[in-house]
Amino acid sequence: PIVVEGLTASGLLAAMGGSGLMVTMLDETERRYHSYVAGDRPEYDFAVETGVGYFVYVTADTPFTLTGYFPEVSSTPLQEGWNFIGYSSLQTEMASQLLDRVGGLVLTCFDEESGRYVSYVSGDSAEYDYLVTPGNAYYIWVDGPCDLVFA
Repeated sequence: PIVVEGLTASGLLAAMGGSGLMVTMLDETERRYHSYVAGDRPEYDFAVETGVGYFVYVTADTPFTLTGYFPEVSSTPLQEGWNFIGYSSLQTEMASQLLDRVGGLVLTCFDEESGRYVSYVSGDSAEYDYLVTPGNAYYIWVDGPCDLVFA
């Protein structure tokens, strides 16, 4: 949940050393994925932005450091349908709370422990609710355009 000015996919992979191989993002406008693979041509590189979710492929557990600053408030515009977001808050909240804030219908994330995707659907019982945590990526379904604001 930090802002790193000028960070690109190639810069993110470089910060990870030799184990960072690929960064993939969902282009909301084109509704397709774009990837940058370590060593690709510069025209395939793209900016890494706060509030956007990314898939990062590494060959091993990879601790790394990025230097930036915490924004006072950040906002991510959401479009009708599925959106891939990075959770850009330092505060945790339940999936139900996040969906309530934006009028969303479904929140989905990858659960590393089980190796499966888990979803919370607005109105589900509390047993399906889960903790949304800083720095993780989520798919969120909304019925129309709105802004997801993190303070």
